[in-house]
Amino acid sequence: EDSEKILKQAKEAYSAKEYNESMTLFKKAASMGNSSAMYSIGTAYLVGVYEENNPALAVAWYEEGTKRGNFECQVGYANAMWMGNVIPKNQEEAV
Repeated sequence: EDSEKILKQAKEAYSAKEYNESMTLFKKAASMGNSSAMYSIGTAYLVGVYEENNPALAVAWYEEGTKRGNFECQVGYANAMWMGNVIPKNQEEAV
């Protein structure tokens, strides 16, 4: 299976409100290096879709996706740096 196919399945499960299944699939795609899945997981943790929100986990997923060049993850990580509430504040590097 390729990660793009799994990502598509994860998004379909999420749309169907099958949140546990979607998280399982997002994590499977992420484990295969899919940075879009990493962004989806990070965002889910940030807003608390699957459980209570967990900004630290969100930033960890954004950071991993940033290392892989994902623009959405870069924005999420930069926002965290700008705000400084999860990781050390660094507004200079954030921009």
